[in-house]
Amino acid sequence: MKKTFIATVGTGKGVENGLRFSIESNNPSKVYLIVTQDSVKTAESVRDSFNDREIEFTQFIYIKDENDVDSIFMEISRKLMAIIDSGISPREITADYTSGTKAMSAALVLSAIEYGIEKISYVYGSQRDPETGRVLTGSERLSVLTPNTALEKRVIEQAVRLYHLYQFKAATQLLGEHTFSARRKPYVDILKQLIEGHDKWDKFEFEDAVKLFSNLSKEQKEKIREIKVDNELNKVNAWLRTLLDDESGEKRVVDMFYNACRRGEEGKYDDAVARLYRTLEMIIQNEYKLLYGKTTEVGLMDTWRAIENSDAPAIRLLNQNKDEIKKILHSRNYSILAHGSKPVKPETYEKFKGIIQGIIIPPNREVRFMSIHAKHFHL
Repeated sequence: MKKTFIATVGTGKGVENGLRFSIESNNPSKVYLIVTQDSVKTAESVRDSFNDREIEFTQFIYIKDENDVDSIFMEISRKLMAIIDSGISPREITADYTSGTKAMSAALVLSAIEYGIEKISYVYGSQRDPETGRVLTGSERLSVLTPNTALEKRVIEQAVRLYHLYQFKAATQLLGEHTFSARRKPYVDILKQLIEGHDKWDKFEFEDAVKLFSNLSKEQKEKIREIKVDNELNKVNAWLRTLLDDESGEKRVVDMFYNACRRGEEGKYDDAVARLYRTLEMIIQNEYKLLYGKTTEVGLMDTWRAIENSDAPAIRLLNQNKDEIKKILHSRNYSILAHGSKPVKPETYEKFKGIIQGIIIPPNREVRFMSIHAKHFHL
């Protein structure tokens, strides 16, 4: 473990003593000091006092305006990002705000919370110099703050945001990387399980999704009722069970349509149109089976021609839109996910979506993912 220490450096008599004490107490391998033109000598004094120790002091981080919180925050944030990108975990970093201007201290603390730094330290003391107000040497004490509540809130909000963007794996990975308080962990475990269930649903793994949504302990069910998502969960479970028992294939057509819409919301129009094509194919296959009592063994257009004289509402609607559908299928056939190399245009997706929606979605038939919100888990 390579412990890293980052601290603001102020000016004045005795400032260096508090910084030395904090570095000694935190015992890092690497030190970053945030300085101004006026405090650089103090930083040099601190650095030089550790010459006989195996502690690496990096180049100082210079702040132009020690009273500009925004610019200091941006500078510190860039440095923290670089440190974390180099392979140092936020759990291995200590941010110390003992000295420096109030703006420097505030910016460091804000940046530390932003990047999930779990250890924020401050040196205080029972005895102070009556002239300077500085802590007297020998009376220093280290106060370590762990902003768990703020960090947990931030992680949950990020995970829920990823969930609503259909980035399920990223959301569960983010939740798995953090340690939550005993009070909040049971609720976060529920959130993670709900997201994993939606991930399975989105991949058409309906049986596994039902297991994740149903295999809940008595305590988990009570907490789900407490956070008021039980009604939505019951609806989701009921829908998934109908998919498992859907012999006609009608429900799976609807589910495939909404799966395509989710890809459209992501701007993945080639993927969305490929799934709408499959939705159209499923509609035609289902109508063929209803008419002839058997499954078709030919492609989409040949199957359509075999049933185009049917009086079924779905076929009548398809026939009314036949010319437009042919144009859309031509675009789809030359797309990169079919047989060509051209990307699908958004307007092609919207037209295709509108036609399919008019065929399969009567009023009050919409099936959506759960409306999970971060506020449900800010307990």
